[in-house]
Amino acid sequence: MFHLDKQYRNREILIQRLILFALGLGMVILYFRQILDFFGHIISICMPFIVGGFLGYVLNVLATNLLTWGQRLFGMKVNRFTRFLCNCLAILTLLLLVVVFLFVLFPRIAESLRSFMIDLPASLNAFWLWLLKITENMPSIHDWISQLDFSVDSLSRSTEEFLVWINADAQADLMSSVYNALTSAFSWAFNCMMSVMFAIILLFNKERVVHEGRSFLEAYIPERFLSRCIHILKLIDNTFTGYIGGSCLECLILGTLVGVFSAIIGLPYALLSGLVVGIGALVPMFGALTAALLVALFMALESPANGLYFMILFICIQQVEGNFIYPHVMGKTVGLPPFYVMIAITIGANVAGILGMIVFIPITSCIYQIIREDAAWRLARKRKQAEGQQPEAGENHHV
Repeated sequence: MFHLDKQYRNREILIQRLILFALGLGMVILYFRQILDFFGHIISICMPFIVGGFLGYVLNVLATNLLTWGQRLFGMKVNRFTRFLCNCLAILTLLLLVVVFLFVLFPRIAESLRSFMIDLPASLNAFWLWLLKITENMPSIHDWISQLDFSVDSLSRSTEEFLVWINADAQADLMSSVYNALTSAFSWAFNCMMSVMFAIILLFNKERVVHEGRSFLEAYIPERFLSRCIHILKLIDNTFTGYIGGSCLECLILGTLVGVFSAIIGLPYALLSGLVVGIGALVPMFGALTAALLVALFMALESPANGLYFMILFICIQQVEGNFIYPHVMGKTVGLPPFYVMIAITIGANVAGILGMIVFIPITSCIYQIIREDAAWRLARKRKQAEGQQPEAGENHHV
């Protein structure tokens, strides 16, 4: 049988791999759109499990925090029963929040929106008259504003025409796509049910999932990379756990403070303003400020003074929250300098919109910490080599 020398055999294997790589790259370039559509279809099929995994992770964060507080306050021991109890409490807590939102907050928010829509024509008219008054000494601006028709009758008529148009369009769409609407509703309900069930199964079987995942890593990852891989996974888990828990608690505190103090000083739409600011605070850096400016604009349509009072109130609350509450809630969970936070927000907004702005913060934090640890390890190795010492063979590749 014909045999090649070892050097020629290695060269032949290298050429074969280069040919296969070139063919694969060519196929990706030629059928890039089809490949994207294929993976998009796969992701859409797996979406209930992706959402369920994320929901299960959030429930696990809540259960872990409940167990931690139980240890601090009541001296609970960590065992199978206490973990099961905290898992059940986490599910009940999330269910209670959903019930409170649907049956307590949502009706009040709907009433606030209805009152706002009813008062909108009169508020716009009052704002228009206020602009006319303050621009009396500026003839060019005053004449341009006076040409705008912001009378109550005109605004009411425009609002009614807009609502009639929406209702007519909605009725036409409903009559023409009843089957599609029912199919979409059934599919949405089925996916939600599957996501919730998958999340609960993950929550009550997390020890088994972690054990099987570790076994999988030990079986398929070389020994020299195993400790590093486990360390990176723990870093990602700690970062996301702290970020999710801290962000939700910080948004809840900020929204509650805004809503309560708005109601105390008699500002309109207090509950709605607190909810909008709390949701906006999920977006780092500029989310809460943007939401507050939007709320202030709505209040200014009714009374410019109310908009000004709300912005003063928000700035005071944000200063207190940022200097005294935020450091204790978030701590060093993310640990990103503001420069990298802005980069993460920009990239996330361009990739996935608002969701990307939220998710890319902990992702960037993980990458930042991994690079810092790797740089510190390499610097330490160079210092040892400069001093004539070789790094130990079993030295971990992280600080």
